[in-house]
Amino acid sequence: MNTDTDTALSKKLELTELSRFGSAYLVCLLTQSFHEDGKPGDPVNLDLWGSKLPNINILKITALGSSENPMGGFIDETKNHIVDVIESIRECARDSAVQERNIIICGSGADGFAAIMVATALDGALALVQDPAINLVEDTAKDQNVLAKGLSAYSEEYPHRVRVINRLIINKLVPSLHIVSHRSSIRLASQSEFIKDLYGDIHLMAKCGDVNFSVMSTAPSEQEKASLGGLITHALYSIENGWAYEAENSSTRNYNQLVEAAIALRKQITFIRTEADEKVYTKTKDLLYSIAREFPDNAWPYMRICEIVSKWELTQGEEVLSAALSAFQRAQTSDAFVYACRGYINTNEPGSAAEKIDQLMAKTDSLQIANVGNVFKAVLAYEDKNFVKYEDLINVFRENKDEDFNPYMSIPVSTVFTRDVRLPESFSGKPAKLMGIDVPVASIQNETYDYIISTSCDQRYFELYGEFLVKSFTQFCSGEAALHLTVVDGDLHKLETLLAEWGASNVFLSVLNLDAGENTGAVSSLVRFVNLAALLTRNEVPVLVVDLDTVILQSLKPLVEDFRNTTDVGSRILRGVKAPWEIYTGGFALFYPTVEGKQLAASIAYVAGITCKKGGAQWWIDQNCFEAGIRLSIKSQRPLRISDLFKVRDEYCVMPVGPIESKTHFLRRALESNM
Repeated sequence: MNTDTDTALSKKLELTELSRFGSAYLVCLLTQSFHEDGKPGDPVNLDLWGSKLPNINILKITALGSSENPMGGFIDETKNHIVDVIESIRECARDSAVQERNIIICGSGADGFAAIMVATALDGALALVQDPAINLVEDTAKDQNVLAKGLSAYSEEYPHRVRVINRLIINKLVPSLHIVSHRSSIRLASQSEFIKDLYGDIHLMAKCGDVNFSVMSTAPSEQEKASLGGLITHALYSIENGWAYEAENSSTRNYNQLVEAAIALRKQITFIRTEADEKVYTKTKDLLYSIAREFPDNAWPYMRICEIVSKWELTQGEEVLSAALSAFQRAQTSDAFVYACRGYINTNEPGSAAEKIDQLMAKTDSLQIANVGNVFKAVLAYEDKNFVKYEDLINVFRENKDEDFNPYMSIPVSTVFTRDVRLPESFSGKPAKLMGIDVPVASIQNETYDYIISTSCDQRYFELYGEFLVKSFTQFCSGEAALHLTVVDGDLHKLETLLAEWGASNVFLSVLNLDAGENTGAVSSLVRFVNLAALLTRNEVPVLVVDLDTVILQSLKPLVEDFRNTTDVGSRILRGVKAPWEIYTGGFALFYPTVEGKQLAASIAYVAGITCKKGGAQWWIDQNCFEAGIRLSIKSQRPLRISDLFKVRDEYCVMPVGPIESKTHFLRRALESNM
């Protein structure tokens, strides 16, 4: 083992290397000479990493900071030193004959931010990060880090240097990411939003690595923080399992060359399904099948087949099922298991699909992965209108899931309402509550309104998107409707100032003072359903619940009138076998002040009051409460009339999805073209 220290490259960086002759991998540890709280110290124990990874090249890069600038040499107000970090890693990789796809960059907190940024510049590298900052200005400000003050102006000129999502959009590349966070992290909300943005717009990226987001139940101990010990295990697992499509044995060079060719072809598929595009798609599949036959121990080719066929066919049919089962036979991963279950559901009658899922669960070595099958069996029970069985199977999954096993599906499942309760018949007249706090409802003093539009958000979301809904509502609907807006933990003076700047008319504002912690975004989306019963009962007009990030294209009165005599509730209903929380979309839902409409609204508020709580990610809680109200009405055999608004919504509104920049672009274009 050779140990070298080099400070010549940059006065801001100190490099220490453990070089292992013949190793094909390089693990890079990013750290700093000051902790994020400004206290001196070097938090990474190189000897520990060296003992745990005895045959792996290790490069430790220490940013020489100060109490005034704890971020050290990675970035400051005047220079982006991450470029120097990238070149240092490349030089070390060249000296050790390590390919960029065999590099792992590790870091925690602000160093995790740097690790992700570095990974975007290295072809195929993996960023393995613990509780990373996602937006350097906002996330370090939460730590009261003095660096945030100096970076505010810098970020306006160079947003892609201080915000991860901006960097990915510019590069049109998502590196392989493994993010390990914990429930008490002050950064969890921004990390969760980042992951949602990726899933929402990942198809626009020219290249995308594997993304994994794990949320642990407890924060790492001080000893674990000092050594990044939790990341060592993940790094070792990644190397042993070949995260970058690496074969453990046999013909590594030939395998890698074939994989590189398949990846290059995959990037050429646009999924617009032209004749030329179909040729590339077919050629890519053929190559992947060829690799799978030649290298029978590798699951990667089959997993990529699942991915591209799902996107091409917009479903998981026979081909995806076959590929998933082949992948699962080679490596029992949760991703392969999920693809297989979706394939069974889409290619079999519900009873047969449930039997096949049972058989797959019995063959699965991991009890945690097998337990995911109960969620899919629950979905089948829901499709068969067997709501009791649906609730029982959801409970089975939740009771048997380990705290530290958190696949993406476990998040929406966590807020599915399964209690057997007697629902309220109507709105009680008392304020609905969330986490013990009364949810306010603004008084709308005008009897001439034909309908009300209701939305809710947090302060940040309002500042990002409020202009679009407020301006388009004022132009097309303010003469016939009221806009009811609730902001969670909002700054009333700032909100009123912005509404005045936007020329708001007939907008009724309320502020909910509620500390929802990591679930601020989820709770702020739920509020519009919680105050729905009061709006319907007090005003006796239809209420249209919408997402804040919306541009209205024309008067909504024709829509409201078209469904008035036939509907208690309308929603965009997604057809096919969907997860129940995906079926009724809450971002565009129309409620009428009928007996059943009011009862449904009261039920939703009741369920929300029981379900909403602090601790644990609660994405999808608004959808789950909406669905639960409908399910419980049906179980009670109430004559609820539900209409599908799927085909009509786009005539009246623009509601894009994706990351902030993409969404804002489409909203701005729609607003300007219709004003």
